[in-house]
Amino acid sequence: MLELDKKDYKIFVESLGEWLPVPANLSDDSSKQRSKKWLSNNAGAFHYNEGTLVDCLPFIPRTSRNEDHQKQMQGLQSLDNLERWFAPRIAMGNRNNQMIKFALALADSGMNFSDIESTVFAFNGKLSNA
Repeated sequence: MLELDKKDYKIFVESLGEWLPVPANLSDDSSKQRSKKWLSNNAGAFHYNEGTLVDCLPFIPRTSRNEDHQKQMQGLQSLDNLERWFAPRIAMGNRNNQMIKFALALADSGMNFSDIESTVFAFNGKLSNA
């Protein structure tokens, strides 16, 4: 069980939100309130994760894993949330696969083809050639 005081909980949720590949304006500010941690909507739908759970350790304030995460995020500040999601996942030999996933995420968001093309080329230009 993870127990954080009010200040650390807010930092934890903000850090997690910055890491997620969605625009910051889509997050719910009330989620940063520790008192609402287990609050749910009785009429809401439940979605169960059948994949890998998120490792929460990099988001816990004042830990070595958090310091490493913050350093990585500082290097990606010029990127938007979706680009920050894909950039660390691009490695030697998988760039094309990750770029098509990036393009498909843009398509899923409703972006038209010419905007997707220019966004993908712009993102590719921001990445190192290594």
